[in-house]
Amino acid sequence: MTLLAALVVMATAAALARPFARALGRDAGYAMAVAFLVALGLVLTGAPSVFAGEPVRAEWTWIPSLDVALRLSLDGLSLLFAIVALAVGALIMAYCARYLSEEYDHARLYRLLALFATAMLGMVLADDTVLLFVFFELTTLCSFLLIGGKGLKEARPATRALVITGSGGLALMTAVVLLWSVTGTTSVSATLAMSAEIAASPLAPWIAVMLMLAAMTKSAQVPFHFWLPDAMVALTPVSAYLHAATLVKAGIYVLMRFSPPFADTTLWTVTLVTAGLVTTVVGAVFALQQHDLKALLAYSTVSQLGWIVALVGVGTDEALAVAGLHTFAHALFKATLFMLVGIIDREAGSRDIRQLSGLYRVMPVTATLTAIAAMSMAGLPPLLGFVSKEESYYAFLQLPGGWGILVGVVAVLSAAMTFGYSARIVYGAFAGPTVQEGLYEPRPSFLLPAALPAVTSLGLGLFVGQLNPFFTRAVQDTVRGDGTELDLKLWPGFGSVALWMSVVTITLGVALFLARQPVDRALQRIDLPFSGVRAYDALYARTLRLGDRIGRPARTGALAPHLAWPLLGVAAIAVVGSLVLGDLTASPAPVTRAEDWLVVGLTGLVAIGLAATSSRLGAITMLGVVGFLVAVWFLLAGGVDLALTQLLVEMLTVVVAVLVLRRLPHRFEPTTARRRLVAGVSAGVAGLVAGLATFSLTGRRESSDVSRWLLAEGPDASGGTNVVNTVLVDFRGLDTFGEITVLAVVGIGLLALLRRDLPAERLPRDDDAPGDRTVLHVTTRLVVPITLVASVVLLYRGHNEPGGGFIAALVGGIAVALVQLPRGLRGRTPLRAAPLLAGGVIIAVAAGIIGMLDGSFLRPIRGSLEIGTFYQSLTTSLIFDVGVYLAVLGMIVAAIDRFSHGQPEPAAASPLSRGHEPPTAGRSSGAGADGADDAATAGATRTTPSTPTPTTETEGATR
Repeated sequence: MTLLAALVVMATAAALARPFARALGRDAGYAMAVAFLVALGLVLTGAPSVFAGEPVRAEWTWIPSLDVALRLSLDGLSLLFAIVALAVGALIMAYCARYLSEEYDHARLYRLLALFATAMLGMVLADDTVLLFVFFELTTLCSFLLIGGKGLKEARPATRALVITGSGGLALMTAVVLLWSVTGTTSVSATLAMSAEIAASPLAPWIAVMLMLAAMTKSAQVPFHFWLPDAMVALTPVSAYLHAATLVKAGIYVLMRFSPPFADTTLWTVTLVTAGLVTTVVGAVFALQQHDLKALLAYSTVSQLGWIVALVGVGTDEALAVAGLHTFAHALFKATLFMLVGIIDREAGSRDIRQLSGLYRVMPVTATLTAIAAMSMAGLPPLLGFVSKEESYYAFLQLPGGWGILVGVVAVLSAAMTFGYSARIVYGAFAGPTVQEGLYEPRPSFLLPAALPAVTSLGLGLFVGQLNPFFTRAVQDTVRGDGTELDLKLWPGFGSVALWMSVVTITLGVALFLARQPVDRALQRIDLPFSGVRAYDALYARTLRLGDRIGRPARTGALAPHLAWPLLGVAAIAVVGSLVLGDLTASPAPVTRAEDWLVVGLTGLVAIGLAATSSRLGAITMLGVVGFLVAVWFLLAGGVDLALTQLLVEMLTVVVAVLVLRRLPHRFEPTTARRRLVAGVSAGVAGLVAGLATFSLTGRRESSDVSRWLLAEGPDASGGTNVVNTVLVDFRGLDTFGEITVLAVVGIGLLALLRRDLPAERLPRDDDAPGDRTVLHVTTRLVVPITLVASVVLLYRGHNEPGGGFIAALVGGIAVALVQLPRGLRGRTPLRAAPLLAGGVIIAVAAGIIGMLDGSFLRPIRGSLEIGTFYQSLTTSLIFDVGVYLAVLGMIVAAIDRFSHGQPEPAAASPLSRGHEPPTAGRSSGAGADGADDAATAGATRTTPSTPTPTTETEGATR
């Protein structure tokens, strides 16, 4: 339960972010940091069991038939990544408390950071592939919102990050489906226990490719690397957390977790080692090219991620252990460097090393901490980064044949460039004479979050042997075996090959630093004919142009282009369905009843009248009559629920149509004979094809096994005799849940797109007599209560008699429509759509959670109520049906409200009398505050608005 408790703590922290921010302002970051530490403490309670070789597990079944469950597991590997996510997250939250301005929207940032941490923690604890995918995608969504901030400047980089990492999420989903098809389970533990079967499967190469694609997009590997430097427009705390410690490590986690089936395959090894080495070299070269410290750190992150991916590609136990070690070391030194760059930016007003000099004289503590973190990144003793670099050299040399030597040489070159740009950070910002005046060391509370990981890196480097049990357990749980016992040492001895590789690395790095000016001039002359951003933007523009061409026919006020696609679709479905599914050799069911032909004849006559009339109201009326006749046909066929639904939908359609028609002339505009001919032929062809399809597809087959089972066994299994309703809320409840979710989204779209505050044009009509409204008011008072009672009765009895949530909501919608009609175009609907939509979905989710008490989401739980001789069967399906009722009713209210939105009242009327909130100064000032903070973040804290900021350079330097 402690694992679930940790997730609940993080989710609760996200929910309480706004109350905390209201009460504490930016200091709410400290409260959020405490929540992170509480969650970390809960996770660490399972550490003794993990080190004993017994993972901590928890499981709550969701969909037993598909083996989908909320499975959580804590082993050595997930413990490593959980510590990184929560410990660094706590430091970032404390850093935000001093970094953010008092005017910034603290609640939004703290909430999104906590949600992201929740998703990251859920991903590393997930022991179900579906759950892992869900949390993986939640990190993508949260990062998009965090990078995007609240300004247009961040929108394009955030979109790039979303598209690239979201594409990787689709690849991961494909891998999850393929793994399930091979193993028959979604349990991560059970899946990895079948590594041999997966490796022997013909789907193994496809699974490996999808996993690598998911990880390479998330962890910014070439050619997907460009989104990460581009995303440095985000706030420095966001960059420090997402792009140094967590988001980019999600891909690393996926690779390490699923490496056992593929570690020995050529495809896996060659792809990851090659991609990793190319990325580490490319990232290092671009880092040397930068003058903006944040851009430099961004490309250095790309380089370090490539290093880790190459280690995972080597695939040996030692390489996987070192990949985990370097992931940990990188989180420490990169979080420190990002936070310190933010401090330099806020204090000196710039991140450009060409404008910074001599800061060590006025900011000695900042200079010392930066030097420690940079030394760890450069791989110098006695820092933890030195140990991880040495062990990496050993791992690379394990590759067979000459490949080990080749990879080792490339690794040395990359590490030498890492030394060069690490020295560039320290020398560029702190060496030389002080050129800025009035600078001072920031307060200790600002420095402490950055100091802790730097000091930790130093301490762990000196006593690195204490980490042996931790990373040994991590690699053993990764490979699902005993694995190799690690022997991490700070000093490997003069006989170590890796030590002499480090000597060469440092020598080349020093030479690179001493030749920094000619190297810098040479790098600045590099102008590649292509870049990731330009390629993405070109593809993006072409996609938009393609969409423009496809959507061009629909961008017209004429009805013909809009009708063409449905008509063609009906014809295509009819032809394909008849050829594939139709069985013309079987005899159709006989149609001999006179009443059936009567309905057909009446429907045909009304349809002809509908096509011939020039009156809009007459057309709507006859269209309703057609729907009514179809409802009668359903009733004659025994489909009472279908008949009720059809009839109610037709009534509501007429109501909404009347609300729209009040703004239109009485009659249609005259059309040419040619247009009428084309329309008639098109309608005739569509009707003929649809009729032939109906003839060939219906009445020629026996009932399916499922339908026979539902009719025979459904009442006993569900406790309800209305099979239509039990299918909707018992047997196919998950489908219905998806449908009401779609309805809720559509309703919210109506509320957002069709604003009530837009004036509605209305043509004067000669039939707007005052007496009409009086009659409607009187009728409403008599009919609405009866309608509402009928709605509740239909909802309650739906499990056993015709009715249910959907039909009852339609009846309730008619009551709303009756109330709205007398109000015309000016009045507000008596109900609010948004609470109904939200309440419906929430109640449906609650019903699903109740079902988990019996083992599955949305599983109905049956009971009974007995009072004397009174007996009533009860089921939680009724609760779910209430959710359906509210969601459908909310959709109807949204449609009626928006299609009847009112014209503004006369100017003398109060805004509140029209249901609108008066404008406030607070609403218009938010953007200004955010913009000010963004400017401060970009390096404009101490500069005038006209001063160029390094952020522009960061974007321009993105490769």
